[in-house]
Amino acid sequence: MGDSADPIGALLDRLRSDRIVAVVRTETSSDAMRAALAIIASGIRIVEITFTTPGAAAVIERLRQDHGPEIIIGAGTVTQPEQLGEARAAGADFAVSPGWSSKLVHAARDVGVPFVPGVLTPTEMQRAVMTSVRLVKLFPADLVAPNYLRAIATVFPALELMPTGGVDASNAAAWLSAGAIAVGVGGGLVAVGDGPDVIRGRAAALLTAVRSPEGRPA
Repeated sequence: MGDSADPIGALLDRLRSDRIVAVVRTETSSDAMRAALAIIASGIRIVEITFTTPGAAAVIERLRQDHGPEIIIGAGTVTQPEQLGEARAAGADFAVSPGWSSKLVHAARDVGVPFVPGVLTPTEMQRAVMTSVRLVKLFPADLVAPNYLRAIATVFPALELMPTGGVDASNAAAWLSAGAIAVGVGGGLVAVGDGPDVIRGRAAALLTAVRSPEGRPA
């Protein structure tokens, strides 16, 4: 994906196809690696390692070395410009932030990594459009509802939205039906103390949900 002449366009294509970004936020790097491997084994191919996880860049680098282009790897909870360089050097295909920052948007372009800022309000979304951002994370999605995304999508048709926060197998299809390009799923996949079997079970349920007729855009 990194060799594409349009990296953000390539990422958008993968999100439309795969429809799930598995967000890994753990207390240790070893837990993050175990969770990521369980997620990949389940069939999910886009994995985001958050920078709140100790040694996140090392986990990204190891996943890239072991899996090559088989998976798309994101760096999550990026809040500082220097983290963009770390993510890029580790082999991340994209970076995600929990909130809006024009400084990070421009820094990501300088570094050359596709960047997904977090937004919640129409004002933030309008800023994204005015800054030529094509993809944003709707966060925290559990503060709103799929109908909110449906309404926003009609106002900002050039902006792709990825709801994250409170998304799991029970509501993923509703978000996709409302027009989300994909869903970001963190706690709905990986919680503290979860073993690989539990994670794979949740991943299987999530995959079933997004592939159901209910998960298709209305």
